[in-house]
Amino acid sequence: MFLLEAANVNKWLGERLLFSLDELKVQAGEKIGIVGLNGAGKTTLLRTLAGEEPADEGRIVRHGSVAWIKQLVSDSEMPLSGGEQVREQIKRAFSKQASLLLADEPTSHLDLAGVKWLEKELRSTDRAVLLISHDRALLDAVCGKILEIEQGVCTLYPGNYSFYREEKERRRAFAQAEYNQYVAEKKRLQAAIREVKERSRRMMKPPKGMSVSEARMGKDYRGTKQGKVAGRAKALESRLARLEEKEKPRELPHVQFDASHHHPIGSKVVLRLEQVGKPGLFAPLRCAIPTGAKVGVIGANGAGKSTLLQLLVSRAPGVAWASAAKIGFFQQQLNVLDERKSILENVRISSRYDETMIRTVLARLLFRREEVHKPVSVLSGGERVKAALAKVFLSESNVLVLDEPTNFLDLFAREELERVLKSYPGTLLFASHDRHLLREVADRLIIIEDQRAVYFQGTFAEYERSLTRTVASQPQQSAESLLRVETALAEVLGRLGFPLPEAERAELERRFQELVRERDRLKRGK
Repeated sequence: MFLLEAANVNKWLGERLLFSLDELKVQAGEKIGIVGLNGAGKTTLLRTLAGEEPADEGRIVRHGSVAWIKQLVSDSEMPLSGGEQVREQIKRAFSKQASLLLADEPTSHLDLAGVKWLEKELRSTDRAVLLISHDRALLDAVCGKILEIEQGVCTLYPGNYSFYREEKERRRAFAQAEYNQYVAEKKRLQAAIREVKERSRRMMKPPKGMSVSEARMGKDYRGTKQGKVAGRAKALESRLARLEEKEKPRELPHVQFDASHHHPIGSKVVLRLEQVGKPGLFAPLRCAIPTGAKVGVIGANGAGKSTLLQLLVSRAPGVAWASAAKIGFFQQQLNVLDERKSILENVRISSRYDETMIRTVLARLLFRREEVHKPVSVLSGGERVKAALAKVFLSESNVLVLDEPTNFLDLFAREELERVLKSYPGTLLFASHDRHLLREVADRLIIIEDQRAVYFQGTFAEYERSLTRTVASQPQQSAESLLRVETALAEVLGRLGFPLPEAERAELERRFQELVRERDRLKRGK
């Protein structure tokens, strides 16, 4: 049974077609991710499918009730943090007996632990789910189909997000091959037409050395042959006119940082931390970070990630940077941008790279052609983030310190940011909740947890595997601990059965009570 059926649904924004959905049928238990650039119409599509906005054209039928997890506009007057508000909204949506769950950016404001909790809830529910998210790992783990909105067209792909991207690339490669074949055939026909027309022109000229009378006698013969050649030219022109035109697929330029513009750091260690901490947030950390490392900083909301980065950039006591280190700092306030200048001007004023390289990076961050001349004052939140990132990337820095660089970025901008960070030749420290970014970029981690900061010399995937091993070993460790406690209890009880001095008996009874509490705690944890 279908819970939702939509056919030939169109939605207009003024004179612009926002999206066109030919057909969508959602079955019970089905989980579909919705992706597209910021402003593509993803939220409007959800609201239209839910009946909160009318469709301009088409038919939508819902068989059952709908529950919403709407994109949070954080309420600063509430006693709860943004993450806590999101969690409460998610719990309320799950408490409703609705057959279809609509979720619009439910990971916003959630830390890593919150995202994993949400992932578990979405995977285990038997309801149908339509999910808008910029979290690629979440879309991979939860969704069995992806609905893409691109240039107003809705296309449904089978599989999770990774499969969708692979299929998208396969289709793009096929379209590129078709385009290359079209261009080659067009050039071949045009060259053949030119050659035939030139042959026709030459045929009407009498050969050298031929008298006027001889030329007149052969004119009819040459005209007959020329007519046949001209006919062939027309046939070729007809084939060219019938040749199906293929559009060139869009392809972003490759980012290659110029080593001549990058100031290397001579020392093997770029940063040493000697007992760097923050009372009330995390205990002092001691570590040495090698030059060229890409370090992800992770932890719960409020754990102190931004504080740690501020301590590093401000060169707080205990922070020792290599003398050649030049730090580029990206933070959410975006105070590196001049509102009066264009995107291109903002980047160019602090960069040694030429305009071609600057435009290449901006194109990678989805600022194309004339968009680079937009003034910062008219940019959206996501566009400002991308402009600030580009300015930091292309500055004279050889160390980047980035605080939540993926906030406000859509899926495709995150993917391009990931590519740029992977190709960056310098040292990178970045705080993020984006698991995909952490897996692809970080080769080391600083983990802030339980008021401690720990330096982990491994990738995010290795860190996740270490957590899995720890969780898997906990039942065996608990059983072994329980056995030790019960053995100790038996020993204490045996000793209490004999006459003992009062002080020793009191100590044994205290130990007995302590072991009983430990035994009960271990049993509750089983």
